[in-house]
Amino acid sequence: MATTATVATTIQNLLHGFWSFAVTESLESFNGLSNESVKMHSHALALFLVYLLVHVFLVLGDNSASADIKGKSSSSSLSLRLKTNSRLIELPASTPTSRRFPTSTVNQASTNDELDDSDDNSTLTEPSIEDLELDLEKQCPRSTPAERRRFLVACNGRLEPAATRLQQYLEWHEKYQILQSTCPRIRPTRDRDYDVWVESCLVAMKGCGEVENIVLPRVIRSYQRIQSHNQGETVAPKARDCHVMTDEEGHRIFHIIPAMMDDKLAKQSTYTLAVALYLDRQVDRHSMDTVTICMDVRAGRGWPNTHAVKLVPFMKSSLKLLLPLFPERLHKCVVYPLPSAFYFLWTMISKCMDAVTAAKICVVSGKCFIEAEPPTDKLIAHLGKEPALLLEPARISMFKA
Repeated sequence: MATTATVATTIQNLLHGFWSFAVTESLESFNGLSNESVKMHSHALALFLVYLLVHVFLVLGDNSASADIKGKSSSSSLSLRLKTNSRLIELPASTPTSRRFPTSTVNQASTNDELDDSDDNSTLTEPSIEDLELDLEKQCPRSTPAERRRFLVACNGRLEPAATRLQQYLEWHEKYQILQSTCPRIRPTRDRDYDVWVESCLVAMKGCGEVENIVLPRVIRSYQRIQSHNQGETVAPKARDCHVMTDEEGHRIFHIIPAMMDDKLAKQSTYTLAVALYLDRQVDRHSMDTVTICMDVRAGRGWPNTHAVKLVPFMKSSLKLLLPLFPERLHKCVVYPLPSAFYFLWTMISKCMDAVTAAKICVVSGKCFIEAEPPTDKLIAHLGKEPALLLEPARISMFKA
């Protein structure tokens, strides 16, 4: 059987080869916004995104202890079982953050170092998760219980790496909070999500030394469903009436459209920082909530439609910044629409990956033309009916003449 490293290398080489071909073809035809050039642009971008996601998840999986996530549904009790040599540390992933973690036990493994869950006869006393959390709180007193838990899970229950990463996040968070206090206040609109993006852009522009009064294109957004008090009654959207749009499992949805990014307005690192600041403000630090990312790789009418090659630094820097800052936040990433031939390739590749990684990367096939019908039925399977039907009208509303 091939080793994990061999499988990882094979997967990366296959995707990189197909992506290189798509980029070469799209560079030769990317003059104006013809249907063919737009399609090739989307192909190249989609392939690179999948390649990059696979690369990141496989590398992270190789460099850490193996993880086995068990569970039947989002409402059922999940447990993250972290294996390190012959020891087992168990973290209950759905325990409310107000509770302390229960004491974990370490089962003695068999002589061949295989894990035997049924062997409860001999146990070794190890620091409990509660003890680890208390120690982490002493080192990072400004952190929340949910943050301490997430960073401990991300570091497989190892205190020192968790403390280092959590401290780095707290310093980053406080640095830009101070910077935000020096930025001009904006006039609130009825779209709170837009206001958060504008504020994040202003802080990012100032932090990166850009022109401070420019609002960057809205490359990421979330949506709200507005409930009326009586059936058929239309009411103004107040804070108490608005609820964030989630998928059918209850995970908040963020819609990312890379083709809207205009690298003439700001450096790509500025966009990366703006996205990180936006997510930091939109996801509650006191919760264990995970999010679903919907990434639409199509070009759009009147958009900058920055070529996939130029988007490479943005996507790489985004993953490099976001993964350490927001561990254990990603439920899954839905990338769409991918051409049928490339979708078949992904199906073959995903069989070589572990089930947890494959489940986090959801590739949806479909046509890549600007005004082609979206793969709605397939999106419904991943997101549920209401959010799947919302994404395309929202995308079209962003078109420019």
